[in-house]
Amino acid sequence: MNLLFLCKASEKIGLGHLVRSRSLARFLSKKPGIIVDFHVIEQNFDRLSVGENISYSFFANESDHKLSKDYDLIFLDMLNVGEELFRNLKQNSKLVLLSPVFNKINEVDFFFHRTSYHPSLASLSNVRKYAGLDYSIISDECIRIAETRYRENLNTLSLPIAISMGGGDANNKTLKLLKNLKNCKAPVTFWVLLGEGYSHSYDELVKEVTKDTTHEVILVRSNRHMWHVLQNCALGIFPGGITVYEAAYAGLPSVVIVEDDAQAYLVEELVEKGVCLTISASAESYPKSLVEVIDGIFKDRSKLLNMHASSVCIDGHGKERIFNLINDFVKESR
Repeated sequence: MNLLFLCKASEKIGLGHLVRSRSLARFLSKKPGIIVDFHVIEQNFDRLSVGENISYSFFANESDHKLSKDYDLIFLDMLNVGEELFRNLKQNSKLVLLSPVFNKINEVDFFFHRTSYHPSLASLSNVRKYAGLDYSIISDECIRIAETRYRENLNTLSLPIAISMGGGDANNKTLKLLKNLKNCKAPVTFWVLLGEGYSHSYDELVKEVTKDTTHEVILVRSNRHMWHVLQNCALGIFPGGITVYEAAYAGLPSVVIVEDDAQAYLVEELVEKGVCLTISASAESYPKSLVEVIDGIFKDRSKLLNMHASSVCIDGHGKERIFNLINDFVKESR
């Protein structure tokens, strides 16, 4: 089976599409008889290809992209695609969409989505759609946190909280968060994870975390081993995306900063399952609300323990389910 993964990624638009696609591509590349090519548009991340059984290619823009062979399936993970490139892809193979937001969502053949809440699901009459937590793509690096370990994290004098604003963090939300979170009254140790695409000034971050605060702040440049850090935390603060679902699987409760209220549905199912909380970044009281949540949790940590216990809502077998479905389809098509 010949598969192509095509995604867009850069420091500006973020690395979420790349991380999700790469996780599934790695999993599928280990299956007998499957050959995986991986194309990235917008920025070169050639360091990703080290030690992997995947052929990577990088293109500066859509017009540079070339298809060198026919594929059984092409996986797409991006927000939008131009008419010419989409037409070329459509002529080559059946298309599988992994991104919940896509300008050609009605024209793909398959759609895998991590939550059953999606405004377009009902209207996708000609698309084979599989939606729900069962199709969450969890990376192999994501480590489940044992209850005994989590209780240890929870019972420390200074509550360990992780902050990760994505691999690129183009708007430097990390710095803005730190400025606000210094106002927490509860003693906190902030583990600040900076992704491989973080290009802002480290000096500015260091300056911010060393003035006017009694909290301990640890800056970590991490990507592949981020879960070795996160398993030492009691709470995570994230902007949404795949990290929230990985946190839910791992048993790390989280607070999700929702930048666009229209996309709150992306984590609604996790909120209902009791594994995360949301705060709207558009709300006037947003910075104060976040501080109040943390101070409240510090006083009553039983809520975090209950959220940790709810992590069973994601079993981590989403990639295997996706493989079984596409494998059956390709076999039937031959």
